[in-house]
Amino acid sequence: MKELKDFQFKRAFTTRNVDLQNAYVSDKVSPNEGDLLIARVASVKQQSRLETPEGRRAYLFDGDLVVGVAGKRYSTKYYRGSAMPNEKAQLLTTSGIFGLTDTKSKKVKAATELDVVGSLVTNNNTPINLLDHRSLPASTTPDSTIPILLVIGSDMDSGKTTLATSAIKGLSQSSKRVYGFKLTGSGSGPDYWKMWDSGAAYVSDFMEAGYAATSGLTSSTLVDILNDAINDATSRGSDVIVLEVADGILQKETAELLRDAHFKALINGVLIASDSAVSALHISQQLTHLNYRVVGLGGVFTQHPLAIEEFSSQSGYPILSLELLQNRSGGDLIFSTITAYDKNDSVKQAYKAAI
Repeated sequence: MKELKDFQFKRAFTTRNVDLQNAYVSDKVSPNEGDLLIARVASVKQQSRLETPEGRRAYLFDGDLVVGVAGKRYSTKYYRGSAMPNEKAQLLTTSGIFGLTDTKSKKVKAATELDVVGSLVTNNNTPINLLDHRSLPASTTPDSTIPILLVIGSDMDSGKTTLATSAIKGLSQSSKRVYGFKLTGSGSGPDYWKMWDSGAAYVSDFMEAGYAATSGLTSSTLVDILNDAINDATSRGSDVIVLEVADGILQKETAELLRDAHFKALINGVLIASDSAVSALHISQQLTHLNYRVVGLGGVFTQHPLAIEEFSSQSGYPILSLELLQNRSGGDLIFSTITAYDKNDSVKQAYKAAI
């Protein structure tokens, strides 16, 4: 084994919670999901940059050494990668998830190719895995009294993060201590940093629970992660959690999560981001059918006045502009709406009985 410090490498955002000072490189490569790897860039293709733990996007060149994480990705606009790397790998995300693609969008290039040099291990040859370096405290009994605003969308790039961070801005303008949390997706810096920049008192995500991505996780595991976040938010004196769920409602893990009674029991209200009037109507009806309280809608489709007019002709749910959400009156509106939701209704009672 060689010490990692003897190598000159670029470190990915997905490794940000791991102390690499005493890491070693083993030439045995048979990783489990979450294991850290070092690889050499064989051919720069779609991903020409690597997000670093500090938030910088470092340029990649053929021959560069990069440290990232073995993992999966599910992205309708980029790749699905579900197989672990071996001697060969691909850069599934600019944040440093290494895997092998089995499906890609026709609108993107093939993923940047990597040659795996080795696995990162401790001095006793134990693989270094993200789960062993989680920074989100594990909990057993959830404190479900803190109100949670769920932000969900029709698909990728429907405006979820913009909607979530606008809500965070307005709530913080309303003197609320906001805990921003992203529960699902692939680990990435831009959403994380934008939540901080919008005024959140604290920001966390599934990576703090030891996962580079959530593709393939059960709804039970995701609810456990959320309960850990709830307790963390409570311990930090937060007034409200703004919770973002990635992808769209048809994505497998998201669809299962929305139907999970334990998850539903924790949510006080929902903001919907949509890319069209039709999808906005469908999602609002679907979530109402599942007994969620729809607070309002926004997203890409609200850039088009006629799309808003079409939606409003079929639905009474309000369209919440970014201007409203980002100021104090919007924050007051959101907070009063979600805190008026009675957590002792039948859904909550079912949840309490289940735990």
